[in-house]
Amino acid sequence: MDRVIVFDPEEQFDDLKGFYRAVDLADFLRVLEDCWDGNFRLIYVPQEMHEEAELHQVSRIVQALQEPYKLGENERKVMFVVDEAQDSFGLHVKPKHSGFGRIMSKGGKRGIDVVYLAQRPAEVSPRARGNLDRVASFALSFSNDIEAAERAMQVQGAGQMIQELERFHHVYRDENGELRIIPPT
Repeated sequence: MDRVIVFDPEEQFDDLKGFYRAVDLADFLRVLEDCWDGNFRLIYVPQEMHEEAELHQVSRIVQALQEPYKLGENERKVMFVVDEAQDSFGLHVKPKHSGFGRIMSKGGKRGIDVVYLAQRPAEVSPRARGNLDRVASFALSFSNDIEAAERAMQVQGAGQMIQELERFHHVYRDENGELRIIPPT
């Protein structure tokens, strides 16, 4: 994908080649306004303890900039990657911080493809978990996380597969609802 935004609370994506790291929301917006009609790869690291509010703000910016896609004036999609989703879009997300929820519900109409990652899927808002067409899960320890992953996969028995995974393997449910175990590559 040529247009990528990574919301990176733990600064785990800093080593990605070809990505610009925005230092604050003003820098993030400036870069997007300068590059929106072309290709870009952008990492945004929110301030610690402000992840929820800043994910909301970043989401609102991305939605607004993708409005021409919704109106049929532009065909360019954007991939929006949100890491540590349990911290920035958790079970008790404040209603005033619902920008990412809107993307999860209506982002496809705006050409926004979302990838979110969470080590604790049970702690991610159901608004995000309930809107998935593909799901992958590595091994999980807590029963509530296993149950949440199985519900997201919408396939009975997925939880058992997750519990029995070998190291570095993952269970993948594709857009057709088929499950398979993927080994490390």
